Amino acid sequence: MDENKLTGIASLFMTSGRPCSARRLGNGLINDTFIVACQPGGPRYVLQRINTDIFRDPDTLQNNILAISAHLRKCLIEEGIADSDRRALECVLTHDGKSYVISDGECWRMTRFIEGSVSIAGMSEKMARNVGSRLESFIALLPTLMLRSLGRLFPISIICRCGCRSLRRL
Repeated sequence: MDENKLTGIASLFMTSGRPCSARRLGNGLINDTFIVACQPGGPRYVLQRINTDIFRDPDTLQNNILAISAHLRKCLIEEGIADSDRRALECVLTHDGKSYVISDGECWRMTRFIEGSVSIAGMSEKMARNVGSRLESFIALLPTLMLRSLGRLFPISIICRCGCRSLRRL
């Protein structure tokens, strides 16, 4: 994708500094993901084109992400975990206060890049177990969130089929 187009889209979000470069980050299966650098030496950001063929309701998707991220950050802070900014997603809002933007018919969102993180295309069994352990910690924090307040993105039947298949593989 054209770097000028990406930095133009990134400039629609409230970044610290002017977006000056963008490049692909990883090779995702669902969304297209890019890393954006800003001048002068500001933080980097993740710019993501949301696949609206999969996520047909960007409002619900983003509202859920904002609610879960805020809840996780609150829990981590209450538990005294010092690096909560590395453990809870931080969405970057647009200049008009929204969590995503539509540009040329495409839906985009932005989060703060977690410095020191890496994008991995494949993983070993040891890495998968580590991811599973982190996911377990994440899920343990969710019961205190009113899950009924989150919007439904997929029909329950799809979630159950996918979840059951995943559980059978464990």
